[in-house]
Amino acid sequence: MYRETGHCYVAPLGKRLISDSEGRSRLTLFEDERALPYPHSTHNEIRELGAGRYSHWGESVFFSTSDNTDPLTNGRRYSVREI
Repeated sequence: MYRETGHCYVAPLGKRLISDSEGRSRLTLFEDERALPYPHSTHNEIRELGAGRYSHWGESVFFSTSDNTDPLTNGRRYSVREI
C-alpha cells in the first residue's frame, strides 16, 4: 500500500476482479469490521474529500480512511470482500 495524492492511498489486490474501470465493482472495503461509506467514488473525490471514499480500479483499490488519517500508521485493519 502507498500514498498517492491528497487523502488517497492505493492498495494492490493481487488478483483480477471486475472493477469500476470495466463496469461496476462488487468489492466492499472495510475499515476494521465497518464498511466504508462511499464506494465507486471518483479518484478526485477520494483525493480531495476523503472520508471513506473508495474505488476498485483495475487490480487496486484507491481509498481514503473514514477520518482521513494515514492507514499505514492509524492502527486500523483494512480488508476487502466481494459481495
